[in-house]
Amino acid sequence: MSLSNLEELKGSYADDEEDTSYKLMEEDDEDDTSCEFIEQFIEQFLSNDEEDVIPNKEMKISKLDKSTNVKILVGSDQVTFVANKIEISQKSTIMSHHLYGPSCSITEKPDNELDEIRFPYLDPNGFSNVFNFWHDNCFEISIDNVIATYKTANIFAVNALEESCIEFITEHLKENNENALKFLDQEGDTTTIIPYICLQYIDTRTLKSEQFLNISYGTFCLILREKECDEIEHINAMHRWAANKCIEMGLLPDRENLLDILGDAKNFIRFPLSWSYKIEPFIKVAVESGILNRDDLTRRGYSELYEKVFPCASKESDQTRVKEEWNVMDCREDETPCTSLTEKVIVNEQ
Repeated sequence: MSLSNLEELKGSYADDEEDTSYKLMEEDDEDDTSCEFIEQFIEQFLSNDEEDVIPNKEMKISKLDKSTNVKILVGSDQVTFVANKIEISQKSTIMSHHLYGPSCSITEKPDNELDEIRFPYLDPNGFSNVFNFWHDNCFEISIDNVIATYKTANIFAVNALEESCIEFITEHLKENNENALKFLDQEGDTTTIIPYICLQYIDTRTLKSEQFLNISYGTFCLILREKECDEIEHINAMHRWAANKCIEMGLLPDRENLLDILGDAKNFIRFPLSWSYKIEPFIKVAVESGILNRDDLTRRGYSELYEKVFPCASKESDQTRVKEEWNVMDCREDETPCTSLTEKVIVNEQ
């Protein structure tokens, strides 16, 4: 603020004193005291003007930016954002509750330090877009940060930014269906609208893609559970993903290892109706893949159909059936103690 601006401020205040419609004090002596306070403030500001322009690299409260009074630490790495509590609380009711509500989680610091509030469960990339949107409506969305941005905007109820993220996701899903797998891997199995949108773009070609083999176990289970598709395509996708994990871990993709890697995902196997024309091809694919055997089908009442599809197969030979086309060059035992291969898969994803 320049000297001329300060003099104008002082003059405008004096003019207001003459206008009874803007009087704040009822007594004349109180008006004089208020004028003296303004004069002292201007003198103090001018005396400290040169010192105030020094940049504050440690993000403490500078003399020029006395409104900055809170430090927001985001993510496990505690990425820092500096703001004014009143300003950001006006931007989001949710943030207002965090700063001033009954569940206030702010850590108060001494006068020469900024107060702190932590959000270790948020992604700094997503929060950065929300933070910039609060301040100047500017943000940069990309394939890598759109899900984190949407989740953060959803948490703080920033509806305009949520809509922008949805538009971006839909546009890129139309360009390439495989982006649905990337978005699902970032979003996870949540109750937001993102999984519902992405699942609509997953088709047979997507399930046969290389990208499908690289999705996380959680995304894999989500697709098996929620995506409506042909039963044979469904179990083929299940076998491809599990067999690929076996090979990555140096294991033979036999029935035992496949079921161990699938874990709870094997509960999502879908059976065609017993009178459907698909039932016999389904049994053939399921048994040859090693995911199902004679006992599994007998328990479900398909014993006669099994014998029809495999008339020469015995119970003993079926239990050791392995697909011959899998050529595993390195089949070694992993000596790391673990209760199941499913847990190994999940640990490797982290």
